[in-house]
Amino acid sequence: MALERDECRGVFARGRFHVIGGYGTETQGRFGKSAESFDIATWKWGPVEEDKVSDGTCARTCVAGEDGRMYMCLDGHVAVHDGVTWRAVAELPERARVGQVLLTWKGGLMVVASGAQYVYTLEKGGTWRCVEAPHDFSGHVQAACCLVI
Repeated sequence: MALERDECRGVFARGRFHVIGGYGTETQGRFGKSAESFDIATWKWGPVEEDKVSDGTCARTCVAGEDGRMYMCLDGHVAVHDGVTWRAVAELPERARVGQVLLTWKGGLMVVASGAQYVYTLEKGGTWRCVEAPHDFSGHVQAACCLVI
């Protein structure tokens, strides 16, 4: 990669491994807005893409949907990257706007928020369904993934 990135997000989508956001050690905690992509066909990193996310945005909620597009929690919404910019697709439930982790789940999206006390799945048509999280799985969530075997 061309840039040093702490606390960035790696997402595999559309044949490329995208590294989004993050910050250099010298700029501790000041998230940048660029991204870089590794093309697995050419085995090379592409150019740095500026303005991939808003300045100061932590990209930890960025995921690749089963449709190959990237999704992310932004400004109280789940947004999709349309190739140029992020477009809101669904407003987040009020209780899911703090401490989110976004992941793909059974063909859709799931958001885990506020110490895993609130878990929601995004249903077709853009409505959210609350899912009860077992007490043993509550607490602060740093990251999440869904692995289908």
